[in-house]
Amino acid sequence: AAVEGAEEFARRDDGGKDGSPDGRACAEAPGPEHGGGDGGEWTQSKTTRKEKEMTNRTLFYIAAAAAAIIIVFFSIGVYDAALFRNNSQWADFVGGTLGPILTFFGFIGLLHTIQIQRDELSLTREELQRSATALESQSNELKKQSFENTFFKMLEFHASIVSSLYVNDITGKFHGRDCFSFFYFELRNKMSHASLIDGNLPPNFQGLYNEYWYNIGRLLGHYYRYLYNFVKFADSNNINTTMYLKMIRAQFTDEELILLYYNTRSDVGRNFLPYLEKHNFFEKLRKDLLIIR
Repeated sequence: AAVEGAEEFARRDDGGKDGSPDGRACAEAPGPEHGGGDGGEWTQSKTTRKEKEMTNRTLFYIAAAAAAIIIVFFSIGVYDAALFRNNSQWADFVGGTLGPILTFFGFIGLLHTIQIQRDELSLTREELQRSATALESQSNELKKQSFENTFFKMLEFHASIVSSLYVNDITGKFHGRDCFSFFYFELRNKMSHASLIDGNLPPNFQGLYNEYWYNIGRLLGHYYRYLYNFVKFADSNNINTTMYLKMIRAQFTDEELILLYYNTRSDVGRNFLPYLEKHNFFEKLRKDLLIIR
């Protein structure tokens, strides 16, 4: 019977080579290679089960050893009671030996219990740390989604502002982004007599730009105010917004970027300049289109 039991156990432990139901269950058990979840958690869970089984086995062995010692001494007492009654030295020996042995086993069991509690506390701390990390990641993802929703709505509204631009001039009618070509030539004509002095804008630049803005500001004022707040919103966010600011910069035509360049060097848009320089908005500025060189 013992041999048959051992053979049956070996067949179950063989991973299903004989096609037994236990073997199939073993083969179908979820693991990291079968898509059964995260490999680290599966391995850690498996290791934890092994450690618990080892600890339980150790405690069982300790209890069995203590019980065996007690049974041995009491068996001696049952078969030879006179030995306990008449031999005080034997009784003292038994009492002096059995007490420390049982105390030792109890101390070992206490140490194992403390170790189990330490392991459980360690696992609890790790689980809390993973939960905190997951919550932080989820919070960051929600912040990113909220930013992206607002950003793309603002980008869409910015496009609608550009599309609504309209100029009816003696030179023709301009719609949407075509208006920036008209604004560019208007500024070019206004600055035609200005020139650089020692590499700086001429002293009369602000006065010339004010004259230009007096006529054009009613058409472009809303555009620049909204663009300023749009870039400021993207810059002030805590997430990495480099890609999103590049998307804003990619919206500009060459003439539009030139006009923005001069606007931020006037009193009208001077507060806008630090944000644009911080994110290299003028990196691709066409120098050949500059009005004042």
